[in-house]
Amino acid sequence: LMNPVYEEQGYDQGWIAGRGAYGQAVVLRRYKDGLRCIAKETKLGSLSPMERNSVTKEASLLATLDHPNIVHFYESFEINNTLY
Repeated sequence: LMNPVYEEQGYDQGWIAGRGAYGQAVVLRRYKDGLRCIAKETKLGSLSPMERNSVTKEASLLATLDHPNIVHFYESFEINNTLY
């Protein structure tokens, strides 16, 4: 299923790269420069407050990392109780 959130945020949705306990990873292509990237979708509604806090902290931590052996973090956003 195509997720309209990606188009609204400037991405073309590709395929599902994987699924996990809290959501899925989706391959995207950014419209402005054609960059291929992965979005991790995490449904927040089913998480406990502690799990939700951990997921949010993970996104904040990833945004601060800058190392050639770590995948680059571009952005995070929450829409309709889902963290991308």
